[in-house]
Amino acid sequence: MRREFIANISHELKTPLAAIKGYAETVEDAMRDDPDAAFHFMRQIRTQCFRLEKLVADMMQLARAQAGKANFEFSAVSVSECIHEAMLTNQPIAEQKGVELRLPNLGQHQDEIAFADFDATVTIVNNLISNAVRYTQSGGTVEVGLRTVDRFVQLTVKDSGVGISQSEQERIFERFYRIEKSRETVDGGTGIGLALVKNLAVTMAGEVRVSSQRGEGAVFEVLLPLFDEALALQDSGLA
Repeated sequence: MRREFIANISHELKTPLAAIKGYAETVEDAMRDDPDAAFHFMRQIRTQCFRLEKLVADMMQLARAQAGKANFEFSAVSVSECIHEAMLTNQPIAEQKGVELRLPNLGQHQDEIAFADFDATVTIVNNLISNAVRYTQSGGTVEVGLRTVDRFVQLTVKDSGVGISQSEQERIFERFYRIEKSRETVDGGTGIGLALVKNLAVTMAGEVRVSSQRGEGAVFEVLLPLFDEALALQDSGLA
């Protein structure tokens, strides 16, 4: 597993680094003769740098999740607040792509409070919405839902995108696995997002489910423990 991880991460780092090197060399040649081209390639360098930055950040978050609960700060977390924060992050990307983000009846769920880590919950929501937008065509929709199920807060992200086959559903939570290999460098993803979602949810005593058919969109569900005082006391070691 260690060898496979090193091979995967080496590939993921090599691609943007090679692009940055190539663009930098081209900029040097174009600075005098073609300033417009130079600016274009500088923008490409910046894009690849952002990609590297996100990849490193995702790997650090994944390492934090896999290190266990000691690295988390558990408290009463408003999942609605996490959703709104993630929506603000993804709205510009969705608008640019022509994908509609929907939040039906979210205002009715202001009291859906989970016992979780706030930053980890925002990361979960952000990754699920970002992933849904990435695999939804222009004119499609991504809908976010929230409700209480038994002793859990259930977050749902439903899209009208390309869908996921049954065989792929068994692998999508693996690090660096992508549904469409041909989209490795153009969709803005790092290949860690869903692995991060699963690890964060499991570390917070929750779970992740997916339901989909190829070509018919996908529904991701995350269950996080509902907050109660007894659970908080027990986790803190005071009960």
